[in-house]
Amino acid sequence: MMQDKSHYIRLRDSLFEITRQVEPIFTETEKSEVFEYINVGEYGLAFDAICSIVLEKNRTVTREVYDRLNEVGNAMELNPSTWTKLRPPE
Repeated sequence: MMQDKSHYIRLRDSLFEITRQVEPIFTETEKSEVFEYINVGEYGLAFDAICSIVLEKNRTVTREVYDRLNEVGNAMELNPSTWTKLRPPE
């Protein structure tokens, strides 16, 4: 299904916001990688990079970040297993 331009702008803006929110737990290199993917329009790669970094480095996201990942992942029609492992403890 073809999406309109505003859909991609919202995804981009949401990914930028998520990346800013995880800034305290990401290294400069990790942030640069994610920002580079976003800047070239590779939103799926940016989303996967965020999730992979958090999971592989055993980092914890806030509930707010998790909810945004859930929102963006669903909007991108990605497999929920990509982000559900990142759910923070209650």
